[in-house]
Amino acid sequence: MTRDDLFNTNATIVADLVSACAKNCPRAIIAIIANPVNSTVVIASEIMKAHNVYDEKKVIGVTTLDVVRAATFIADSLLAERGRELVWKVIIWI
Repeated sequence: MTRDDLFNTNATIVADLVSACAKNCPRAIIAIIANPVNSTVVIASEIMKAHNVYDEKKVIGVTTLDVVRAATFIADSLLAERGRELVWKVIIWI
């Protein structure tokens, strides 16, 4: 699956779910973890704005998944030994 495929799939899912939230639970806090987070949060925000229920403090992008994936990739790349702790700071800039 390409990044474009991932975006199209996740954008549709986020749009459908956020539309339902805007109609049925407009005061809910919405945490978006669908990749690419920097794009899907914007989609969610715009849908909430279209329904006149947008609150910038209630639409949140969660990037923990990306940080864990990046740390795992780095550990695998460095051939970390089993049972040995490898601490590596990962910064994702959005």
